[in-house]
Amino acid sequence: MMKTPNTPFTSPEKDRKIMLWVSIVLMVLFWIVLAVICLTMWSVGLRDHAYWDAAAVAIVTILSVTVVLLIPFRLVRYFRALRKLRASK
Repeated sequence: MMKTPNTPFTSPEKDRKIMLWVSIVLMVLFWIVLAVICLTMWSVGLRDHAYWDAAAVAIVTILSVTVVLLIPFRLVRYFRALRKLRASK
């Protein structure tokens, strides 16, 4: 039985660049979905005050922090890594 050689089709830099773009697209979609969920929870909570209990407040707070701070911070890091890859050529 012949052994097939392990020949790469693309370079590791090209693979990393493709995966960064895939990560950026998925993160933006995730960001939009979380923002819609967060806004929906805020609007329901502000309309119906009986909705606010400790769990709802915790979930809305965590979602708000994630949407406003964490996801944009991660996207900036993705774009910096992408810029570094372009500069290394």
